[in-house]
Amino acid sequence: MNKVDKPLSKSSSQITPVVSSPCINLCELNDESICVGCYRSIDEIINWLSLSSYDQLLVIEQSNSRKILAD
Repeated sequence: MNKVDKPLSKSSSQITPVVSSPCINLCELNDESICVGCYRSIDEIINWLSLSSYDQLLVIEQSNSRKILAD
C-alpha cells in the first residue's frame, strides 16, 4: 500500500475541522496591541496555529466583538 492509499487512522467523526485565519493582510496594531485588520490581539495572532479549533473559534468571536465596538 502506498502513502496515498493508506487508510486514515481517525474516523471522520474524530477529524478536527480546520478554522481559517481571520487575517485580511491589513496588519497594523493599535495602541492596545489589537490588529486593526482582523481585531485579534498580538497574543492571539502569535498563538493562532497552536490553538485548538474550539479556541480559534472563540478568538474569532472575541475579535468580531472588538470590531463591533470599534465601529
